Amino acid sequence: MKRVIKMPKAMLPYAEWKKENHLALLEKCYETYGPRIDEYEDFVEAEYAKASKAHRIESDSPTP
Repeated sequence: MKRVIKMPKAMLPYAEWKKENHLALLEKCYETYGPRIDEYEDFVEAEYAKASKAHRIESDSPTP
């Protein structure tokens, strides 16, 4: 079963978000880079930036 990176309604601080999504992030990183674990921290930071940006866009858009 593939894990999904969770996107909370209120964006969590980086450390908390990373801890909550650790297994899904590790799995996705492995799919992307293979066994090169040295890429993990950069990968997690990039994923957090994407999640934060998506959260800001979602928060800024008006609700019908």
